[in-house]
Amino acid sequence: MLKSPDQYYNLNQPVSGDQAEGYEVPQDKISSLVESGSTYEAVGSTVVSEASTERELKQDNDYEDPDDIKQYAGVYINVDTAKKTTPPKLIKVSELQDYMSRGRRNVIKDVVKEFMVLPRGWQHPCSEAIQHESLKSKNSLSKTIPYDHTRVKLQVSGNTGESDYYNASIIKAQQGKARFIAAIGPQSIGLAEQFWRMIWQQDVRTLVMLDEDVYSYWPSKVKTSEVFGEMTVLLQEATNHQTYTNRKLKIITADDKILNVHQLQFHIWPQGGVPGDCANLIDFIKQVKTRQEQTKLSPMLIHCRDGSGSTVTFLALYQLLDVLRYSSTISIYNVIRNMREHRMDVVLTRVQYLYIYDTLQHAQLTPEKTKTFSKEFNGMDDQTMNRKAVQEFAALRKIQELNMPQQQHIGEAEENVYKNRFLESSFDSSRPVLKSKSVTHGSNDYVNATKLEDDGSIILTQDPLAATLEDFWRLVYDYKCSTIIMLKDMSTANKTAAKYWPDSGMITYGYITVKCVNTESQDLFRTQKFQVMHQDHQEPVIVNH
Repeated sequence: MLKSPDQYYNLNQPVSGDQAEGYEVPQDKISSLVESGSTYEAVGSTVVSEASTERELKQDNDYEDPDDIKQYAGVYINVDTAKKTTPPKLIKVSELQDYMSRGRRNVIKDVVKEFMVLPRGWQHPCSEAIQHESLKSKNSLSKTIPYDHTRVKLQVSGNTGESDYYNASIIKAQQGKARFIAAIGPQSIGLAEQFWRMIWQQDVRTLVMLDEDVYSYWPSKVKTSEVFGEMTVLLQEATNHQTYTNRKLKIITADDKILNVHQLQFHIWPQGGVPGDCANLIDFIKQVKTRQEQTKLSPMLIHCRDGSGSTVTFLALYQLLDVLRYSSTISIYNVIRNMREHRMDVVLTRVQYLYIYDTLQHAQLTPEKTKTFSKEFNGMDDQTMNRKAVQEFAALRKIQELNMPQQQHIGEAEENVYKNRFLESSFDSSRPVLKSKSVTHGSNDYVNATKLEDDGSIILTQDPLAATLEDFWRLVYDYKCSTIIMLKDMSTANKTAAKYWPDSGMITYGYITVKCVNTESQDLFRTQKFQVMHQDHQEPVIVNH
């Protein structure tokens, strides 16, 4: 169901009350949050000292990787310049590409300035979370705790000793019912039991998981069940996609009431960081939207390890992609600021904040429909097909231009230049890193190859040179490649290409030995099966070539 622009208009608006002017933060508060990073006093609440905060919330976000702008964007900026407080302005959707094309360094500086003046720390009372006796175990590893006015309060029954507390916040409540719940992922069986109580009581039908490092709160095998407190969780179906898994779960209470829940688990969001490919996340968000639209008024629950970093980066994009489509103006700053009224310090790092901008830029260039089924091609005339191809290829070229600033320092280093057949080398951010030992002179962890997917499931590489034969097989061995596809035979390959396989028997390349197990010839191609072994490791890798 399509929504009208008016339904998204308020996402761009500043919060109400004493911050209704939208952007300005009092200068004394800017100084404290930017320069000292010390404790903040919530309006109308009891002042909590820094010492007591450290004592109560010893577990912090140290597991987060440093938000290294240079590593992510390939551009170094002086973070001190981000202390200047320039009020952000609404951006016209039609001018977003112009805004993002002003030079990467200028864009990053402006985005970081926005991030640095967002309200940080406690903006509202958190007395219930602070005073809870089991705070440490129930907050897991998160320093972020829920505000009193937005926390999810669990229903308790009689004198069972159950707690009404879980580290979760209601975000953007509408018509007395939550649209979204941001939560920490359960780290123990006890938290998993409370997690499912919360899902049942809040009538959650769509569950989004962004972090692999949580307690397994669902059965591992289809058609099996596990008991969590008073809830029995049955895994009915599990469908694996390239970057995510869709599970259909049935929750059954002690009195045989049933709740059907869909869990969508995104697999390639690195802990404390951001996904490497915006397109994968955009596609995932579209799948989640399709599922959530079927649940009507039921809230959607999103969780990661801390319930603030990946969780609300995802949630911001979930909403902003609609703003991008239906509204005439957009403000990432206002959306994040409004959500920080509901949960503390959502979107934890500068890199996550910049990633929101980058993803929206890519989304605007990407056709709304990126998949075409064969039956649609059958009914498409040549003119329509050509127009579609031209539009999509133009979008790809524009996205390629956006990615050009990425660093290629490692591949262009003096010790690696001879390993590249042509001038092009791998981007530092997407190259596979070789880990196994080598004996070939000059070998290190570099090979001219690119991971198309963050998990290394698809790798592109050049035909190996004579000097890189061992490195080629190290790549195959280290990433457990089960299939090699060679698109040319040796008669049509580049003159510098070296034959890298045995037709029979075995050949040793440095520490790597390749044994031909089987060969089958077809009319148009030949298939071979190799056993690849490394001198320092016992387990072989079986490869179809």
